[in-house]
Amino acid sequence: MDIMGFTVKFNEKRNKWIWRARVSVHGKQYEKSGSTNDRTDAELEGSQVYAQLVKDKSRDTFVIDTKITMEELMHEWFNTCKKGSLSRKSIVTYEGNMKKHIIPEIGSMQVIKINRVCYQKFINKLISQNYAKGTILLINSLACSCFDFAIHDLRLIDYNPARKINIPAKKTLNNSEEKNKFYTDEDLEAMFIAADDIVMKNPEKAPLADLLRFLPASGARISEALGLLETDYYEQQGKVTIDKQLSSFSTLSNPLLVPTKTITSNRDIYLDSKTSSILKKRVLKNKEFRFKHPEFTKKHQFLFSYRGRHIYKEQFRVFIEKVCKESGVHYHKKHAIHALRHTHVKSLVEAGVPEVSIQQRIGHGKNSVVTKSYMHADEKMAKVTVEQYEKFISAGN
Repeated sequence: MDIMGFTVKFNEKRNKWIWRARVSVHGKQYEKSGSTNDRTDAELEGSQVYAQLVKDKSRDTFVIDTKITMEELMHEWFNTCKKGSLSRKSIVTYEGNMKKHIIPEIGSMQVIKINRVCYQKFINKLISQNYAKGTILLINSLACSCFDFAIHDLRLIDYNPARKINIPAKKTLNNSEEKNKFYTDEDLEAMFIAADDIVMKNPEKAPLADLLRFLPASGARISEALGLLETDYYEQQGKVTIDKQLSSFSTLSNPLLVPTKTITSNRDIYLDSKTSSILKKRVLKNKEFRFKHPEFTKKHQFLFSYRGRHIYKEQFRVFIEKVCKESGVHYHKKHAIHALRHTHVKSLVEAGVPEVSIQQRIGHGKNSVVTKSYMHADEKMAKVTVEQYEKFISAGN
């Protein structure tokens, strides 16, 4: 607390003695004033009010290091005010975004030196790196709450630099191929051939090739597929059970399995015989690898594993990029992996599977707009529609 004191002055216009008491706390000034006809009374009254003001403001004033960094502030805020109210999945997400995005960029800066211009540059960098708007909004929300903590609880800063930040919406893609994010049957066949060629040259890539075949045949999200354990595959029933996913914040030594995206994402996916056979062989290959390399035995026995460890999403993306390059298939820049899920939905639509069944299979809620998000029209689907219509008309006649 910076003590400023009180003053007494005579106001000729009002013909009164004016007293004014001031106290400054962490840069904020608190003031009270009054007037009397007598100077002695003004000094007495002013000193009493000033003493009470000091007492009131010092009661809830504590010492805080003004040189505290953003990283220190975030840890203090998160562990003190936030962590206890979050689920395990949210804790992993929050901590991951702090460690991956906020702390590396502005973590070493003193909080009192972070202004709105500085913070906007941080957000602009995230935008330039093509992160999804939802991800940027989440990161900004974390920082915003942290700055609020610095204002209201620590009285460290006067305003929140994370508020009124410009986060523009992403421009709509003009490329029609990027809008219709799926692979044709011919694309998949070419990709499978290219993947097999890669495996021939490097057998260790076999789990990646198996994953490439599994995704368009199951409609599973990549995080769900990467989180599958060998015990999640039921050979007799020909199905896999989805009840968790691999967090994107997993490390090589610490794979994080977290709950699925939504409650409706928990489901059983029944597989065609060919895909089920691929998984059966994958389990056998994994067991063979662990037998030959007991030093690679891990806590979790992942269904799709590379050298005894879980597979990274980025690792698989690089594999797909190479497959597309060698097969001549268009590489969906931002949707290379998710396009496999779209492809499965498109195949289900072409097969005439009811929408509610599609929603259940891919783990969407009943009210989700599957037709808008996944049912991309193309020439083949248009022909199927006409054929079904003609059959309906013929049956009526």
